[in-house]
Amino acid sequence: MKRRKQTQYKRIQALFTPPVIVAVFILAIIVVSALFANIFAPYNANQVSLGQVLAPPSPDHLLGTDETGRDIFSRLLVGGRTTLLSAIAVVVLSMLIGIPYGLIAGYFGGWADRILMRISDVILSFPSLLLAFLLVAAFGRGLTNSVIAVGIVYVPMLSRLIRSIVLVEKGKTYVEAAQSIGYSNLHILFREIDNVRILAQF
Repeated sequence: MKRRKQTQYKRIQALFTPPVIVAVFILAIIVVSALFANIFAPYNANQVSLGQVLAPPSPDHLLGTDETGRDIFSRLLVGGRTTLLSAIAVVVLSMLIGIPYGLIAGYFGGWADRILMRISDVILSFPSLLLAFLLVAAFGRGLTNSVIAVGIVYVPMLSRLIRSIVLVEKGKTYVEAAQSIGYSNLHILFREIDNVRILAQF
């Protein structure tokens, strides 16, 4: 047990190299700046100032202004928050759909696997960006619809990864033991098969 803890500690210690620390620090600054954009932004992102049109960078406007006099730095912060939250929403949506999708396809196999994988093949046959544009056109404009469209595009890739992991896991002894005891398929899927191990593959 002690040796195992030492090995885990060494792995964690090896992870935090100077480049990783610098990257994490920069990422933390970006995330905090985006989340608290309203506090850090010196101006209203939509405030028009015709007297400051296309002003160069200065102490008053760190990145200058655009063609309508709006502060670019403020707009960058506010836009970064929208981008960050949208990206998180896309990942959460694709996981909520893709993980159960891959679990069902990999565990049950048979017709369920064939149908679900053919649906994935159809989605993957389109260029991802083009498919996202088509879905946005079908759903309508708007940030919410854009998030849904991009989330759907990423579902097949995630579900295939989960399916491949489940195909390996369901042949192991602990799953066979759970089946022999009489546990239900739902219990085995969501309690016995190690979801933490599946998610750790990302």
